[in-house]
Amino acid sequence: MSARIRKENAKRLRQHRLSLGMTQLHLAGVLGVAPSTVSRWEAGQRRIPQMAFWMLRKLEKEQVDNGNTQEVVSGNRR
Repeated sequence: MSARIRKENAKRLRQHRLSLGMTQLHLAGVLGVAPSTVSRWEAGQRRIPQMAFWMLRKLEKEQVDNGNTQEVVSGNRR
């Protein structure tokens, strides 16, 4: 994967995370990875697995459906 594509994916990941109102620490917890991994992904230093984008899209959809991100990402669904 080229450095340019990694940088583009890093930007997309950060935008998704911020649109959900999440910190890197919170996203790391939801995805089951170390916070340093999320940091490296967003810096374009590591390839971002498709699973991470899939989970973010799922969280964004649930946010729209439920209207409350905090409940969705913390697992406190009603």
